[in-house]
Amino acid sequence: MPTSKKSTITTVTGTTRARKPRTETVTAPFPMLTHDDIATRAYELFLGDGARHGKDVEHWLRAEHELRERVGVSSH
Repeated sequence: MPTSKKSTITTVTGTTRARKPRTETVTAPFPMLTHDDIATRAYELFLGDGARHGKDVEHWLRAEHELRERVGVSSH
């Protein structure tokens, strides 16, 4: 049994043509925060807070807020 491949079909003035997916590189106008950046800062906050467990969400949100302020990215 042959396998079927999915493709995008575009109708152009009554004819159909398969269209290749287009990829674009987009440059952000500001530095991007990564998961690792936030996790690293949250861990630093955790250690600075005496390595007390149970404040993981607080540390994460504080780290995210601090880093966003540092790079000038609004969280809203």
